[in-house]
Amino acid sequence: MENSTITNRPTWGEEMKKDLAKIVGKLVNEWCQNETSLEECIESSEKVLEYNSNDNGYELAKEFEDEGFSPDSELVEILDCVSYEKSKVQEAFIKKWVADNNLKLELSIGQRVVANFVRKGQFECEIVKLYPETMQYGLWYESIGYEKGKGHAIVNFESIVSII
Repeated sequence: MENSTITNRPTWGEEMKKDLAKIVGKLVNEWCQNETSLEECIESSEKVLEYNSNDNGYELAKEFEDEGFSPDSELVEILDCVSYEKSKVQEAFIKKWVADNNLKLELSIGQRVVANFVRKGQFECEIVKLYPETMQYGLWYESIGYEKGKGHAIVNFESIVSII
């Protein structure tokens, strides 16, 4: 709808995977008290995270075991943060994309819009919050399950279909 000449929103890809592997590699390196080099921990993290970046800590620890580590409950607990770290990496790329393209939200709080929700369809909504750093709107609609002012759904600006 708006900002139609910009590049697409960043999606999970190789650069993001490498950044996540550096974060996880550092955590694993600290856990093993530098018995394995940071570079080796990052390399192992890249292999483990290739297909498992959203798994829980236990599943990831089993993958690190396949890489020659001897995981314990402490490592499982450390690795439970991987999905959170993944979301932070992706958010950083999106914030950079917003800044690099000088993007600005064009709609304001109180405006009514029709938005497309993945797997739910389209709903008439009211904008209740702006997230300019990630080019997203906080939307409230009657069947969302929250009282107005108590919660909202966050959608990318690209999901706005029309203004009412």
